Amino acid sequence: MENMEKFLSSFMYSFMGVFVAMDILGLTPIYLAITKHTDKEKVRKILKQALLVAGFVALAFVFLGRYIFKVMGIEPYDFQIAGGVVLLVISILELVQGKKNEPTNVSHFSGVVPLAVPMITGPALITIIILQVGIYGYAVVCASLFANFFIAWLALSQSRYIFKMIGEEGAEVVSKIAVLFMTAFAFAMIRLGFLQVIKDVK
Repeated sequence: MENMEKFLSSFMYSFMGVFVAMDILGLTPIYLAITKHTDKEKVRKILKQALLVAGFVALAFVFLGRYIFKVMGIEPYDFQIAGGVVLLVISILELVQGKKNEPTNVSHFSGVVPLAVPMITGPALITIIILQVGIYGYAVVCASLFANFFIAWLALSQSRYIFKMIGEEGAEVVSKIAVLFMTAFAFAMIRLGFLQVIKDVK
């Protein structure tokens, strides 16, 4: 019972971090711009391709990311501080720049670029999942990824209806709130990284 409570608690923290990093509602207008002149069958193929590729890339970093850094001689707190700085820069750029650039046409590879990488699985998500593996473990991070990708599939497959309900301004507000959470998460990562450095020095 205690283990289950610990798992659920860790899952919620991991889920929120991944949810904020993916920013699916913020990507909804871009997805609509990419697919607005495309028939429904091709849209379904683009979405399936994007989620499969994005999921594969995310899982690859979950299982291989820390080993790559270990080979390179990078300590977990090094990456935690660096990752926090990267997230902070990404967050500030998102707040300053406003809307993301919206592609205006569909290509044969639209499911892979730009939707899968770097929009769904981008620097923010990669940084967070690598760090979370060290904090929560593989099972929790994989579970939160699957849950978030399921939500991404629901949101994007029903994006036209969601966008009608909340509108462009609503999507922008949700996106900005997510960016603020990501900024706070970035500061927390940097703080914890420096605390770990001080602990190791002692």
